[in-house]
Amino acid sequence: MNYFGIVNYGAIDDVERTLMSLTSTCRIIIVDNFSTAEERSRIKGLESKFTGVTVITSANHGFAAGVNLITSHLRRKKVSSVIILNPDIEILNIKHFITSVENSVYKKLGRSTAIVELEVHDGIHHQKQSRTMGFYEIYSIYNGRKLPNYNRIKGAAFAMDLKYDNEKLLWCEDFFMYVEEIDFSHRLIRSGFNIATVNFKNILRHHRPSYKASSFVQFYLMRNLYLYSKNAEHGTLLIKNKIFITIYLILKNMLRPKMWKLTFHAVRDGTSGKFGNANI
Repeated sequence: MNYFGIVNYGAIDDVERTLMSLTSTCRIIIVDNFSTAEERSRIKGLESKFTGVTVITSANHGFAAGVNLITSHLRRKKVSSVIILNPDIEILNIKHFITSVENSVYKKLGRSTAIVELEVHDGIHHQKQSRTMGFYEIYSIYNGRKLPNYNRIKGAAFAMDLKYDNEKLLWCEDFFMYVEEIDFSHRLIRSGFNIATVNFKNILRHHRPSYKASSFVQFYLMRNLYLYSKNAEHGTLLIKNKIFITIYLILKNMLRPKMWKLTFHAVRDGTSGKFGNANI
């Protein structure tokens, strides 16, 4: 039996498309995080519309909390592994996908490999790891570390081994949204686990640019850099890293007046250590 998990955030149409690309032999757990009353009714209706679907309704605690709900639910049922999919994922050939998963992904899980990243395609473009240095790489060099030689979870599609009952395999729910996958990857590697990658040509991702461009999302993208730094330094947000991240954000957004207010809120909350859900 193949188990899938989906964290929904106001994307009922995307979720339905994902479910239609799966098969009735799959078991799917959906955590509904961010829906209107009408959407929530439609989400619950998926249990009767599709075979093998279970919907867990939840307050909007973010992606990390949604993944933790899915994995804890399946661990109680003694399920050994799960594939987490974004709501906007479409599997183009489920039979071929399942065969590939059984022949490659599941064989990689176990021992010290706790996560297998499933590389996806954005439309007709393969989602490749960027060759340019982003915050994570610059931050690593600044702190005197070698550039990472391991894969990082991108979050769109990945398999998790559920046999490990280890708090290191819990996602940090303080992030709410964004950067949590980098933090999770960092903690996994630091704890001695590995992350493998398998390329799938039959996984398609449908992006929603308007959602990613919202001020709500941009705030968390910036603020969570401070939280990541705190977790990366074993629970301590070093003063030198506070200064580094603040300068990084100011320089990055100084020519973008529309971002000044968001940058101020992110710097204020990040440097003060207020990592709760924001009201901006």
